[in-house]
Amino acid sequence: MGLGLAVCYGIIQRHEGTVEVESELGQGTTFRISLPIAEGGMMTASQKESGTRLTLVPLSSLPKILVVDDEECVRELLIDILESEGFDVTLAENGEQALTFFNAIPFKAVFTDVGMPGMSGWELARSIRESNQEIPIAVITGWGDAVSSREQETAKVDWVVTKPFSIDRISEIAAEIAQSCETTSAELLLATGT
Repeated sequence: MGLGLAVCYGIIQRHEGTVEVESELGQGTTFRISLPIAEGGMMTASQKESGTRLTLVPLSSLPKILVVDDEECVRELLIDILESEGFDVTLAENGEQALTFFNAIPFKAVFTDVGMPGMSGWELARSIRESNQEIPIAVITGWGDAVSSREQETAKVDWVVTKPFSIDRISEIAAEIAQSCETTSAELLLATGT
């Protein structure tokens, strides 16, 4: 499906790297990946002595997102993007595993592939909607234009994202989800009077 190169390019771009390609018919192809050297490097002795400390945000306080895809490279790319957007991500390899996680953890959104062995993404979305009408759901598909608006309406999904997807598109959806989480938190604070 051509996803491998798109996934690699997305990861490299996310780390502010570049890819150069040289290809010669009958000879092969060479990919040259350049990544910037991390700023700061090792901590100096004076920094260690100054008592500078990092403050970590516990994962339990981050909004939780469920990512469901049978392809490991796609799961890894999505976790990379969504964690950089400030989410705690749980990965599932199929619909059945996803439902088990969904019933045990209070997720703020779900990203699911459509074409998976066993339960499809559409079936997963419909199952989720039976217990939660409000949770945002994004389906990711390699079938592109073959997805009908009727399928989207029947499964009551919020977004349909075609593969290969862009990092920016996933980040846009993550921003909408984050805004929704903030609005819900603000409404909860108003309702409790705190």
